[in-house]
Amino acid sequence: MTELVITSREDLEKILRNFVDEFFNSRTVHGNVDSEERLNQKEAAEYLGITQGTLIRWKYKGLVPVEQLPGSNKVTYYKSQLKAVIQRNPKLLQPTRK
Repeated sequence: MTELVITSREDLEKILRNFVDEFFNSRTVHGNVDSEERLNQKEAAEYLGITQGTLIRWKYKGLVPVEQLPGSNKVTYYKSQLKAVIQRNPKLLQPTRK
């Protein structure tokens, strides 16, 4: 079902202004990727307390977000993204049973 909403120009400007304000405020709260701490593979593994091999496996399984340009060996992890992954899935850091 489609609804047609008629509003004044002033009301529309208020709505858009509020939307833009909320958008930029949410980016500040959740962290702007451009300004946050970047980690290389070794630093990311140390931050998580795991080996680089484990981090590489997680990367290939898609368990951790990573930036890597096609054809490049350089990878970049973001501290806030790694923290969020661990908060969502704390079992990743639990020792495996043998």
